[in-house]
Amino acid sequence: TLTVGDGGVLARQTIAIGQSVKKGDVLAEFHCPEQSREISVLAEQAEQLALQRKLIIEGARKEERELAGSELKYAEALLEESGNEYQRLSTLGGRGEFISQREVESARDRMMVAEAGVEQARKKHGLVCSGPREEELEIVDSKIRAMQSWREAAARSFDLNCLISAPIDGTILRWYVEPGEYVDSLKPQPVLSFADVEGLRVRVEVDERYVSNIRVGQSVTLLYEDNPQYTYPGRVSKIEGEMGRKKTHSGGIDEPFDRDILEVIVEVTEPHFHAVIGLRVVAIFDQTPS
Repeated sequence: TLTVGDGGVLARQTIAIGQSVKKGDVLAEFHCPEQSREISVLAEQAEQLALQRKLIIEGARKEERELAGSELKYAEALLEESGNEYQRLSTLGGRGEFISQREVESARDRMMVAEAGVEQARKKHGLVCSGPREEELEIVDSKIRAMQSWREAAARSFDLNCLISAPIDGTILRWYVEPGEYVDSLKPQPVLSFADVEGLRVRVEVDERYVSNIRVGQSVTLLYEDNPQYTYPGRVSKIEGEMGRKKTHSGGIDEPFDRDILEVIVEVTEPHFHAVIGLRVVAIFDQTPS
């Protein structure tokens, strides 16, 4: 019998009754909006980091490199023009021509601004055309590793609290909760019954008077109560270490209720033995001395 950690509303059943599953297969999913949203947000952030890393490795696009080159050429042309203008005015002023000092200083200021523009354009052109820097890759790679850890933790939390997975290979026997129904974590209740029906086992309650006659490996004959002409072989595979109270009853008026029993597990060795889980059968132990 399986249940879920934090409870909630059952969103879907992934397996039908009687269907066989493998260990780890998801059997049921509960509605967990907050955890689902967290996983989606982390996935989007991971995609953004991957794109950022790709851009760093590939560098700028051809259009960006061409634009940076054009801006550098334009800045150099402005510098050349402003430099020539400043040189011309300075030469005229040196010859005694009537050139105001303000005009010369203004031309010098324009030339200095053009020089700063060329320096800025050269830096931009260098960054755009250069390859990826190691420190940039290290930073984004560390973010990607951290994001991967967060995503794995979120996925583990979702699997633990929102999914029911098969603990072993087996078959779905019964659903106790249908989609849309609520399971209370404060009052745990079974969601489904699940069992390995490939190797059937019979739980036998042996009366305390006959405990000394039971041993591991002992041959056992199994038969249906309502069809005793067909018998099936089995053997004792496990004997519990302590006595317990009787759990199954025949309904007879002379059945004793004050005796303890020893629980014994019998493995069915007949491959063609088929029975519904929970069906009551009769077990006859071989008393031949070993």
